[in-house]
Amino acid sequence: MTIDQLGIMAEGIALDAATGRLFFGSMRSGEIYVIDADGQTSKFASVADSGTYGAIGMTVDTHRNILWTIGTWFFMAENFDAEDPSASGVFGFDLETGELKHHYLADISVDGLNDVTVAPNGDVYLSGSVLYVLKAGTDVIEVVETSPEPFGSNGLTVDPTGSTLFVSSYPVGIGAIDIQSGELHYLDAPENMPLYGIDGLYWYAGDLIGIQNGILPWRLLRMELSEDLTAVTSVRIIEFANASLTPTTSVIEGDRIHYIGQGPAPDSVPSQFPAQLARFTGKTIIMTAPLDE
Repeated sequence: MTIDQLGIMAEGIALDAATGRLFFGSMRSGEIYVIDADGQTSKFASVADSGTYGAIGMTVDTHRNILWTIGTWFFMAENFDAEDPSASGVFGFDLETGELKHHYLADISVDGLNDVTVAPNGDVYLSGSVLYVLKAGTDVIEVVETSPEPFGSNGLTVDPTGSTLFVSSYPVGIGAIDIQSGELHYLDAPENMPLYGIDGLYWYAGDLIGIQNGILPWRLLRMELSEDLTAVTSVRIIEFANASLTPTTSVIEGDRIHYIGQGPAPDSVPSQFPAQLARFTGKTIIMTAPLDE
């Protein structure tokens, strides 16, 4: 699916499994869009109503009827002013109406939040330069104390038991955090199969799915885990090097995956976009691939 509009600069994508609706956000405007079951796209909500934010990672908590979206103050956002910092945060929108129900901010010193995932018990984990958790039933986001600290956390996902939090350290690899003790170790990987540069990260049928856009060519990976969750034992490449888009994150629906990104930049970039953002102005593309073939 191609969204016929330049410069949305989409990054996050989420699924309402009950209705089949897909949500995606704009790093540029902070707006959140919804694609209904008939393929029609419309605006749903915005994190920019609360500040100079771009919409980044997002996920749906169907049990609590909430669309969680990261709002981050950074250079892609419209009206960005490096001299006027704003605290990044996580926004919870009513899944039916788009009404803002929750709004939690990180410390102003934090250099941006990135992605979000919900644990089985309702705890909401947030990645970025600092790893945070919004525990179910509370209204304050707290730092996740780990040893060692994750470096440059990006994609994150929790196993179905709620005991292990997997975090993509973009320049290093994939860390597995024992949620009870806070102990972090990086997963061993097969020879010649580096695990750095992973953006979106997801749990699927006992494996990890990752979008590895920090290497060339980019790859969509299915990673089999050891029984004790200490290593990646094998890797299957589902998709790679597709020139149609540069993907960022994805969402799993049944036995298939929808991944989102920007298509190639146009030959002529509209004047309203700063020159440094020209390469991000391509049309938004959502592609789908099977996970079990």
